[in-house]
Parts: sequence; C-alpha cells; structure tokens
Amino acid sequence: MLTAALLLLVACKTKHDDEFEFEGKVIDYEICSSYNDVGYAVQLSRPDSVGGNYYASDSVIHPNVVVVYRADRLLRHGQEIKGKIYFNPNYSDAECNYHYRQTTGDVPEACFSKLEVVK
Repeated sequence: MLTAALLLLVACKTKHDDEFEFEGKVIDYEICSSYNDVGYAVQLSRPDSVGGNYYASDSVIHPNVVVVYRADRLLRHGQEIKGKIYFNPNYSDAECNYHYRQTTGDVPEACFSKLEVVK
C-alpha cells in the first residue's frame, strides 16, 4: 500500500524539460481571470537574454521581461524574486479572460515551478 501511494505521488509531480532557474524583479502585473489569478511581469537579471521588451504601466519600456503565472503567493511591485520557471507560450490566450500582449509587448509567458521572495 505504501509503495502504491509513493508511486502515485511521484507520477503526479509535473516535470518540465524546459524548466530553468531565474532571478528578477516584479515590475508590473496583469490580471488573468481575477485579482487572485495574476501574471507577474518579471524583469530578469538572470538569465539575461530570454525575455522581451515590456511596456509597463509606468510608461517605461523594460527589457528582458517574462510574464509569469501560477504564483503560490501574491507578489508586490518591486519585490526581488528567484526560483524556477518554464515557458508556457500563449498561457494567457488559453487560461485568461484578459489579454495584454498587444498593449504590453510581445514577451514570453511562463509558469512558476518554484518561487522564493528574496526581498
């Protein structure tokens, strides 16, 4: 019985082959379907070349930004974060009621698989 439960637990853990470590700063957010369901615009400091140009609500163009969904907590503007993400192209088209790509820039979309607030 214990072996079956362990196998089920391992089988349910999702692994993404394109998962990678990141560090960055929350610069903006986009509501997906509600205020509890948010995509965070994260300006990456590491890696330094996977994001796109993001037109933030502060009227500034921020380079190397990825919009990341499925945070396990609410994040604030200006927080420095790190962890692991994986790309999920067109996440907002499939999962969200609101769509921002035409107004905020053509930036990659991703999901958190591990999230840590640095400060």
